[in-house]
Amino acid sequence: EIQLGDWSSDVCSSDLFIVISAVLFLTAWFLPNVSFGFAVKQHFSFENFIQHSPVLFLTALVMTILSTLALPILELITAPINFFTLGLFNIVINVGFFYLATYLVPQFQITLLQIGNFQLNSFFSYTVVAIVFGFIEGFLALIF
Repeated sequence: EIQLGDWSSDVCSSDLFIVISAVLFLTAWFLPNVSFGFAVKQHFSFENFIQHSPVLFLTALVMTILSTLALPILELITAPINFFTLGLFNIVINVGFFYLATYLVPQFQITLLQIGNFQLNSFFSYTVVAIVFGFIEGFLALIF
């Protein structure tokens, strides 16, 4: 089961903040529709990173707070749904977290994702971001 906050029981909040910051950066690197005021992979330079890193860290702070405070409550409330969907409902929770983060940090943007000639709507674009974020976070959890 891969979800935002897999590390919350193993590490303190400051470590979780660092992990989420790294995972957000890697997610923005792999997906062109995630930006922190600039497209990470297309316009990456040290100057751009330094200039826009407060947006990345503010987004990571919002995601860390949501992960440590709201996630345990939401997991308790949605336990029956998670049981019947075999944990896939956690993706919907993560989509909500990303939507809330884009609302609270306006410079953090998740735009519509286009695959070939097909453009995903907003919900599915957020879903792809949540899935990629979860895979990267799970991969890093296996390594470290």
